Amino acid sequence: MSNEITKRIIPFIIPLAVMIVVYFLPQDDVKTLLLFGLLVFAFYMYRFDPRIHIGIAISLLIFSAILTALSWDNQVNRLSELAYWFLVVGIIGIIVDVSRNRIIRKVT
Repeated sequence: MSNEITKRIIPFIIPLAVMIVVYFLPQDDVKTLLLFGLLVFAFYMYRFDPRIHIGIAISLLIFSAILTALSWDNQVNRLSELAYWFLVVGIIGIIVDVSRNRIIRKVT
């Protein structure tokens, strides 16, 4: 039961926690890079699905489109930056996952 919770819920909680920290506690780019770097490391170590980040980024972009229609430009800029970071992390995660699978196939 505990392993099932880890595999199903934790991969969604960690990125959402990072998103909340970055959105509500504005930081410089270096701290944001370090937070998202830790996110990549956590997903690499526990072999979570990196496509979660891309799903979050797409959701943020859709929400940004709604906020653009409401003329909330400040929030749209912040959400667009977050979407960018999540896309970068998702793409890095997919590259790591593909390279990991190639290495495993060569070994076996």
